[in-house]
Amino acid sequence: YFAGPTTYTTTTDGNAGKVDPGDAIGATFGMGFGINERSSFNLGYSHRHFFNTRLNGDRIGGSALNIGQLLLGYSFKYTKQTNFNLSVGIGATDHAQDANLTFRVPITF
Repeated sequence: YFAGPTTYTTTTDGNAGKVDPGDAIGATFGMGFGINERSSFNLGYSHRHFFNTRLNGDRIGGSALNIGQLLLGYSFKYTKQTNFNLSVGIGATDHAQDANLTFRVPITF
């Protein structure tokens, strides 16, 4: 799989003036492995680059961020309508979280 997320931000007025937090671009890619008809494992990488913040139109140096994460996941089809999804993200850059654990239970009605 491959996805290319883009984030657009809007300028806000604050006590310090007009703040533009900077837009972001990114990409996520990976692959999934079917273990059997009910469970699968996936492995991927996600990277986002946030551009510099601007204050009153002036760029704030050093405010750009690079956030990269190694993604590991497991999915189990519990019933025809319910899945269990567990994913772990491990930070790969200085600005990323050290770890991120997510458990989801999507249900189809």
